[in-house]
Amino acid sequence: MKKTITMFHFIKVYINTQNRCKSLSKYFIRSLPTDCNVEKSQKMKLLKFVYTILTCLALLAFNGSEDKRYERTYYEDGTLASEGWMRFNIKTDYWTFYHPNGKKSDQGYFAYDKREKYWFFYDENRIRTKQGLYVKNKQEGWWLFYDKKGQINHKCQLKNGIKNGYCLKYKDSKMISAEKYTASVKVKEWTNFSPFTK
Repeated sequence: MKKTITMFHFIKVYINTQNRCKSLSKYFIRSLPTDCNVEKSQKMKLLKFVYTILTCLALLAFNGSEDKRYERTYYEDGTLASEGWMRFNIKTDYWTFYHPNGKKSDQGYFAYDKREKYWFFYDENRIRTKQGLYVKNKQEGWWLFYDKKGQINHKCQLKNGIKNGYCLKYKDSKMISAEKYTASVKVKEWTNFSPFTK
């Protein structure tokens, strides 16, 4: 049976750790000799200090790498659907997803269950369809889009997942037009590049 760490489990362990830390701290304070010149306020300061240190150590121990695990999911027919790293039931680090035919569909990084960094996408014949940068699960910056032969069809500047900036269109690896977008609305288009080459 697969063991999963839920938020309830995390809270339960955290509370148990706090209770243990309190009892250890109280024991430490009570074990001080009664004849030493430690006033009550100094004892309380020492208790708080020891309690804080023990809590921090417990949380660091709990946040170790043992909660990180590699996970695979499958389609109903048993074909691999995805694989990657999980931490506290949240996608993290590198992930790869697959089409039902077993070919790779997309791959890239997650941070706190959101797509981050550079991602690559493929069709069911393993031909790249697009690639680009994610920032907090949104497409950002220059994205490249490919035709069915795997050649660049167009590249566009995106902001929050929509066209915002320039889009350059290609045919047979040659640029044929350029467009400018503002919030996904085309504001200008060029098909003659002679003013730019002088």
